[in-house]
Amino acid sequence: DYEYLRRRIYSNTKEFWYYANAEFNALETLVEDMDALNFLRVKQLAHENYMSLLLDNLKLADVDQHSRWRQQMFDHLSGLVQWRLNRLQNPLYCKGAKKLICNSTFIDSDCGFTCRVHILLNCLVIAYVNGRTLIVPAEDGWLMQGDEWESLFLPLSDTCLTSHGQTTLKWPGIS
Repeated sequence: DYEYLRRRIYSNTKEFWYYANAEFNALETLVEDMDALNFLRVKQLAHENYMSLLLDNLKLADVDQHSRWRQQMFDHLSGLVQWRLNRLQNPLYCKGAKKLICNSTFIDSDCGFTCRVHILLNCLVIAYVNGRTLIVPAEDGWLMQGDEWESLFLPLSDTCLTSHGQTTLKWPGIS
């Protein structure tokens, strides 16, 4: 409840400023030269109050150690995801592990490095959600040529690098 309210205050403060700033900009063209300085002073004061509200909102989480709780929750969830990913990618018995094979059959020839990493991450998320070990066939060579990939990244698994076994599933990718 606290976190929800804090984020709502932050969001509403920003939305109010977007509205007020748009109105200021619309009125700016209607202001006579004599009132222009006064108008700009009011606009600047409103902006300073907006920035002050945002800063106060950020400080609010520190007052009752809520930011520390948020960091602890982040660390806990991060550890949980990493533990599960490690367990999925390094099964005790590779041949019996459920696997998802991510290969190059659906990759466009114009797909560059970033595109390929994006596809690999999609495969990893699908494998994670479905409780499967992700296998990327090295012989496919779709990530990079030769051992370039291995020179940049650690292997996806320490124990299960092949698709051998009866529980494999090829991900069709983009239909």
